Order: sequence, then C-alpha cells, then structure tokens
Amino acid sequence: MDEQQDEQDEQQQVFNLLNLINDNNVSRLPYNNNANDLAIHIRNDVSMTGVFASITGESLLRQNMEHEAHLNNQHNQHIIDLAADVFWNTRLSYQQRNQFTNLANDVNDINEIHFQASNDTHIRIYQLDDQHGSDIFGGIGFN
Repeated sequence: MDEQQDEQDEQQQVFNLLNLINDNNVSRLPYNNNANDLAIHIRNDVSMTGVFASITGESLLRQNMEHEAHLNNQHNQHIIDLAADVFWNTRLSYQQRNQFTNLANDVNDINEIHFQASNDTHIRIYQLDDQHGSDIFGGIGFN
C-alpha cells in the first residue's frame, strides 16, 4: 500500500510541476537554435568539468525543464526528470522533438570536430617535442 501511495504522490508532484512551468520556455530551443553558440557553451562546461558526453534532444529539453523548475523553487531532480519525460512525450509535437534532436546532433558534430582537431594538435606537439628534445636549439644548454 505504501508503494502505491508513494507512486501516486510522485505522479502528483510531476503534475504539479507541469502546471507551474511555462511551456513556452521549456519548449524553446536553447541559444535560439544556434548550434555553434551552444557547442561553445558545452565546450566551456567541459573545460570546467573535464567530462564530455554527447547530448540528445531530450537532454536539451531536460535542461530547460530544470531551469523552469528551479525558477519555481522545485529542486527534486527525480521529479524534474520525470516531468521532462512527460513533457517530451506529450507536450511537444513530432516536429519540435525533431528540432531538439537535430540541434543536439549538430552540436555533437561540431564538438566532435573541435575535440578531434584539438587532440590532433596535442599529438603533433607531443611528437615534435619527442623528436627534437633538447636539439631544438642546436644542443645549447640553458642552465
């Protein structure tokens, strides 16, 4: 009985959150659908955390939901995640879901190219350093 009551309470919390949020803000594409700006923002986050993960359309919407929830003093991440799932599946049109997904795919492509170029540069620098060692200045010692 307690488990059933907990589930009903959880559903009620999700329903309450969905009634509090501004649907237009949650369904708005981040960075005005500008994949380059969003990719830069995500790379800046990665440089602070050191962790890069591909994003999805749903994860972009989830960030919007989280922002709206926090504006309404709702901080239970589990409820926010459930509300984002419900919003994604019931309040977005097929076209809107595709727009979020396409933006996420574009951002992932941009960042993959950026990180690959950065990695290639680091490899070249390492190879230069490894090949030339102290001979880069004709063997002159700097003590």
